[in-house]
Amino acid sequence: MKTSNNTRPHWPAHSLQAIIFVCVGVISFLTTTVAFAKDYSFSWSANPEPVEGYKLYYKIGGDPTPPFDGTGATQGSSPIDVGKVTTFTITGLNENTTYHFALTAYNGSEESGYSDIVSVPEPTTSTPLNAVIVTASQTGEAPFNLTFDGSQSTGSISSYAWSFGDGQTSTGATVTHVYQSEGSYTATLTIADTDGLTQQSSVVITVIAPATTPPPTQSAPIPVISSSATIGEAPLSVNFDGSGSSSAQPPIMSYIWAFGDGATAEGALVSHTFATAGTYHTTLTVTDSAGLSAQTSTPVLVSAPTVIENELPVASLTASPISGNAPLNVTFSGSGSTDADGTISSYIWSFGDGSTANGVTAQHIFTEAGDYTVALEVVDDKGDSSVKTQVVSVQAPEAIKLEVQEIQADTTWKKVVFSQPFTDPVIVAGPMGYVDSAAAAVRVRNVTPTDCEVRVEEWYDIRSPHSLETFSILIVEKGVYSLENGLKLEAGTFSGTATFQNLAFQQAYNKKPVVVTQIMTTNEATVVSGRLKNATTTSVEYKMQEREKNRANHKPETVGYIAWEPGIGEYSGMKFEAQHTPQNNTNYWSDLAFQTQFDSKPYFFAEMQTYAEADTATVRTLNLSLSTVRMKIEEEQSKDVETNHAAEAVGYIAITPL
Repeated sequence: MKTSNNTRPHWPAHSLQAIIFVCVGVISFLTTTVAFAKDYSFSWSANPEPVEGYKLYYKIGGDPTPPFDGTGATQGSSPIDVGKVTTFTITGLNENTTYHFALTAYNGSEESGYSDIVSVPEPTTSTPLNAVIVTASQTGEAPFNLTFDGSQSTGSISSYAWSFGDGQTSTGATVTHVYQSEGSYTATLTIADTDGLTQQSSVVITVIAPATTPPPTQSAPIPVISSSATIGEAPLSVNFDGSGSSSAQPPIMSYIWAFGDGATAEGALVSHTFATAGTYHTTLTVTDSAGLSAQTSTPVLVSAPTVIENELPVASLTASPISGNAPLNVTFSGSGSTDADGTISSYIWSFGDGSTANGVTAQHIFTEAGDYTVALEVVDDKGDSSVKTQVVSVQAPEAIKLEVQEIQADTTWKKVVFSQPFTDPVIVAGPMGYVDSAAAAVRVRNVTPTDCEVRVEEWYDIRSPHSLETFSILIVEKGVYSLENGLKLEAGTFSGTATFQNLAFQQAYNKKPVVVTQIMTTNEATVVSGRLKNATTTSVEYKMQEREKNRANHKPETVGYIAWEPGIGEYSGMKFEAQHTPQNNTNYWSDLAFQTQFDSKPYFFAEMQTYAEADTATVRTLNLSLSTVRMKIEEEQSKDVETNHAAEAVGYIAITPL
């Protein structure tokens, strides 16, 4: 701002000279967030000559000329004495209102003329608000689809509102509307600007009734049938297709079929089976969108089926073994059965003892002595059958050939001579006592019908000496047996490896049997023992274990096993007890109390039945007596000195001397 001396008293020349250089200007605007109020900030250069202060004059609207008689500012009415400063913010002014400002300087009663006048907000030039409607036509036939264009309207337009004169409205610069009925309609466009001002424009739209044309001549549809077959033997299955039908009034609305045998169906594509011989006229009726219908038909000739004599199936039966002592487990197969002109649909087995089974193969255990006629009936795909039989001879069970001995052995191989000859003996050695605390296992080799060799092998070093240890061995003739009280047992051998493999028992048990094992060969000299897991009434899993520090491999060895159904009883003058302990046996000694009142110290055999922990370990015993024995799980320490072992279940067999 610069001063103007046109409307204010003059100061003396020397004073006026100073005032001439007052420079005042509205330069920066601060925030305008106060509702209904506006703030303006001013800054100017200080007067070169000393002054007492400055006054800010303002007025509302009008011409930017005196008088400056404005009111409404927070600091008071015009003028405002701002003091001796060079910046000032006036507050509390109205929004959207034009103000004119001027500045003066004063000393005492003397005051300079006005500076240049500053107006806010700066005046702008705006285009007047004018609504304009443009249409391609104002007359048309119902339904009349018309586009209204208001985009040529002028002004600061904030909204377009349309009223089409038929009760319908819309918004937007360009809109489309359909007049459904004849009549005269006044379409109006109302535009509004940002200040809320509005302006309208209207146009009259004339809609005339549509010209009438005579309805087209309608014709009936044309039905067409195609079929997969027109002749054949009963039962004859035919696919019918009516999709080739047509109409001048599409689409075809329905397809209704009548097959001539009382059956019907709907749809363009259908299937039907003619069950008996005869000539059938299949009719298709089609109906189009105009409700017109037409029908056509096609003949289907069905002849009686040719009768072919069915060849009977041929039953074939194999059985192994077909004789033996009870309980005799026999495997049957009918896989050799044939049917020359079809397939065999079922295999039905009857074992001659009231039991039956189904399937190509079957397995059955004959528990009583006698001759049983086993019959296999095979039925073919046409329902005819034939039968094949096989006699299975079952003898009374042999007495169980077994013996027990108590052995004392160290690391030197010791020959054990049997008290009776065996044909195919199975050897099981019981857990060692605890004379020497070094971890060790019992090995057996050179098994013959009359003797075998045993020794103790320490895990740490097979060459290490070990004190004499006492343990029992059980020798049983290989076979499947039943005791006098009905309990079952079996003795057998298999090839053991360093990975778990499934061992299927030779008979099914009523209860999960106690299983004890013994490696009976020395194909590899490395110290080794066996572990069991997942025992059921029909099978158990077994693997061999070397020292923990060794690699998990070992040459296959022959392993003997005895599976004994849990229970207590007597057989041939001996008392026995076969049981499972709870899964609570660890590396700490625990006492096992026998349920049987033994007359003498029993022979004792025990082995872990679970695999709660994989570390190599065996069962050790202490203080075997008539009524109790102490047991613990003993880990070997080739890999580490830690011997803690998770709780395992142990199966045991205790037998009094014969």
